[in-house]
Amino acid sequence: MKYIINTNESVVEKCVDDYLAEKGVNVDASVKYDIMVYALNKLPPQYVVSARGRLHSMKKIDNAQNVADIYHAINEGFAVVMKRRNTSVREAVPVTNEDGYYIIYPEIMGTVFNGKSFMRLNRGSVCVCEGEKLLEAYSSNFPNPYTISEKTSGRYMFRFMPKKTAGDALCMTVLSLRVESIGFEPYICYIKLPLQPVHLTKGEMPEFPAHNVNDIYLTE
Repeated sequence: MKYIINTNESVVEKCVDDYLAEKGVNVDASVKYDIMVYALNKLPPQYVVSARGRLHSMKKIDNAQNVADIYHAINEGFAVVMKRRNTSVREAVPVTNEDGYYIIYPEIMGTVFNGKSFMRLNRGSVCVCEGEKLLEAYSSNFPNPYTISEKTSGRYMFRFMPKKTAGDALCMTVLSLRVESIGFEPYICYIKLPLQPVHLTKGEMPEFPAHNVNDIYLTE
C-alpha cells in the first residue's frame, strides 16, 4: 500500500534535534514534538509517494533558503512552546498505553474555497466522523471540529488517536468530512480508507501517513 508522506517531518525532526543540541537544552519528547508540530504548521508540506520522490523532495528542501525557513519556524516554535511550558500545564503528546495492534488513521488535510470568488475561505468549521461519531483528536493541536479563520487561510489538518484492535487484519472504513460556513450550503464528502493495523509497544508514538483531500468549493 502506498501512502503520501510529508518529507518535511523527518527533516524538521533532525533540525529540531540539531537546534536543541546547539542550544544545549535538554527537553522531554513531548516538548520536542510540540516544537515540531509548531514548525510543521508554519511550513508548506512536501508530499511524496515513492522513495525516488522522497529523495527528490529531500534535495529540494536542502537549500539555503529552505533550511533558513525551517530554522526560523523552529526558533519561533521553541520560544512559544517554552513560554507555554513555563506559564501553564502543558499537554503531553499522547502515546500508546499498552502493547498491541492499533489502527492508525492518516492525517486528513486540505483547503476550502469560496466557490463564487475562488478565494480561500476565512471562516467556518470542518469535522471528520466515523459513522456518526467524531474521531477523537490526537491532541489540542489537531482539534476536531477544526475552526477555519483568516489565520488558517482555508486550510485544515486533522490527526487522530490510534484505535486499539484485536489483530492485524486489514479493515476498511469510511470517514465523512463535513464543512459548514455561514452563507454557504453545508458540504459533505466521504473518504474510503483501507487501514492496516500496526503493532506498537507501550509508550510508543505512532507514525502518521497523510491523506490529501481534493480542494473543496462551497456554494451559496
